[in-house]
Amino acid sequence: VPVPIWSDDKLDKYLSERVAAHQAANNLPDNELPPCTPEERWARSNTWAVMREGRKTAVRVKNSQDEAEAVMKEKNKKPKAKKHHVVFRPGASVRCEEGFCEVAPFCNQYQEMKGGENAD
Repeated sequence: VPVPIWSDDKLDKYLSERVAAHQAANNLPDNELPPCTPEERWARSNTWAVMREGRKTAVRVKNSQDEAEAVMKEKNKKPKAKKHHVVFRPGASVRCEEGFCEVAPFCNQYQEMKGGENAD
């Protein structure tokens, strides 16, 4: 996996921006904190899986329901083929949901995303 090496200037600029953002947010009330980006939450998109009868794993995974249904219809056209169906797989904020973020239990953004009662 190629890993880009940042120049010193790019690194300094990035670190300065991040430190400034954290300092600016330090005294804000919880409901005014800037939300985490999808990248910061390690967000996965919604997907649709084409499943074959009797199989536990997906035959194909698509980013839209229409694409998945087109694959399913094509697979179901074949004579004697096992039937296929589409299963919706909701996206997830992996960092929040799987315990990688220590403040998720107190985070307004996360509470709102999961529909929790702690959201303000």
